[in-house]
Amino acid sequence: MPRRPNQKIWTTDDVMFLLTELKTKMSFNDWNEIQKQVAIELNTTLGSVKATYSNCRYIVTGIGLYHNTEAQIKATEMFVKKYGKSMFL
Repeated sequence: MPRRPNQKIWTTDDVMFLLTELKTKMSFNDWNEIQKQVAIELNTTLGSVKATYSNCRYIVTGIGLYHNTEAQIKATEMFVKKYGKSMFL
């Protein structure tokens, strides 16, 4: 499927930033507010953030969106190696 104009191309660093922000802030911040802030910081849409997280969740659990990229696979594997799978369950 072709990309829409101005559609974000997520890098491994972007995905790691998203996952790390969710992990470090989820205990004391609203999940949706964290996602909104990440969208602002990465200059993308909230929908793109949610889809990226869902893709990462699919990589770990088989639940979620399955249209993942190499950057998402690499970042998710790095994240799971460092922090474990609990955030995705």
